[in-house]
Amino acid sequence: MVTTVLVDKRPPLEDPTRARKQVAKSRPAQATPSADAPSAELSDSERYHQIRLSAYFRAEQRGFAPGYMWDDWLAAEREVDARNALQVSKARSDRKA
Repeated sequence: MVTTVLVDKRPPLEDPTRARKQVAKSRPAQATPSADAPSAELSDSERYHQIRLSAYFRAEQRGFAPGYMWDDWLAAEREVDARNALQVSKARSDRKA
């Protein structure tokens, strides 16, 4: 029989809350977009997240009746893409004015 032993070589932390604060302080500040900057199109992960939420709420409104998963997903894709296209278009027209 083989016994595996895992060894943690890190020194134990004296105060775990202090370690969390140090990690939080060492992270660089994220840049916030300025108000006059044009809004970029959604990244793939943001788009997927919005579609997933929209599809879920559509299913919830129907009472989660089975058989409509793809209908909800495709309708959510159309909704998110249309909303994003409108926002990008508005940002571009505001930038031109």
